[in-house]
Amino acid sequence: MGVFLHALQTTPALRSSFLALDDRTVATLAWSWGGTHAADALSLLVTRARTAEVRGLATKGLARLKLDEARRG
Repeated sequence: MGVFLHALQTTPALRSSFLALDDRTVATLAWSWGGTHAADALSLLVTRARTAEVRGLATKGLARLKLDEARRG
């Protein structure tokens, strides 16, 4: 996740592509990256991303992930 965060912060095209995603897609990506640790992966983005836009989208993705988990629950 650290490598992704570094790339996200240093590659404008990647950051733009990430910010174009919706919260559901961010939650799905986090699940594919981290499986049962998806919330941890998004929490890392929320706490360590330099830009408010990335932190905001990660926060929305984390909320969506938790909502989806509760529905499956």
